[in-house]
Amino acid sequence: MPVPLDYLPKQDIEVHIVDPEKGKNLPDWFRKNNWDGILPMTKYDKDQYKLGSAETMMALEKKFRVPLMSGGGMGAGRFRGKTVKNLTLSLLKSVRPYDETNPDWTDLVHEFKQLDEYLVQCHGKEGDYLKSKRFSLWDIRMVPALYNLVTIANYFKPGFALPDDVPHLRSYLNHAFEDPVFKKFCPSVRKIVRYYEPKLNMRIVLPDDVV
Repeated sequence: MPVPLDYLPKQDIEVHIVDPEKGKNLPDWFRKNNWDGILPMTKYDKDQYKLGSAETMMALEKKFRVPLMSGGGMGAGRFRGKTVKNLTLSLLKSVRPYDETNPDWTDLVHEFKQLDEYLVQCHGKEGDYLKSKRFSLWDIRMVPALYNLVTIANYFKPGFALPDDVPHLRSYLNHAFEDPVFKKFCPSVRKIVRYYEPKLNMRIVLPDDVV
């Protein structure tokens, strides 16, 4: 998920639009310092680089000494999205179904339930998101990983659905997926599928109405 520059104080910022998969329009400093093509990538203070939205936001908050998107309650740092991202890959590679016979699925359900329990504590206290009443750094870490999973899982491996016993997680995702910040920068379903195809060694024929 790109960094929402709307939150930054007014600065002279040069933006490069790149497509790492096609190798187009890649500056030399991008090629030398970002072999995996992680976006966004931020270059500042001569040769200082940060990869990914969360790391970029933390660095910008520290540099400009302003609370851009992080403030709020306690405990959200436990949920960084990496666990969901890793489990998504292993789950979709596995030939086992989405049930208790699949350890990747049971691990993912455990993560869902922990997040659901945390959200129970947040509702009515810290706001609609993980740490505050607006989309924050913590949501940037978590929501894209969950969005990728629930959006593309059934294209690669039919049968996926969120468990019924995580109502707060369901509510959170419905709210977060409609947030203007997320909608503005969220990649299309087609792009997400194309991103996962080489990782899963699969080629998916998408319906024409999937953009």
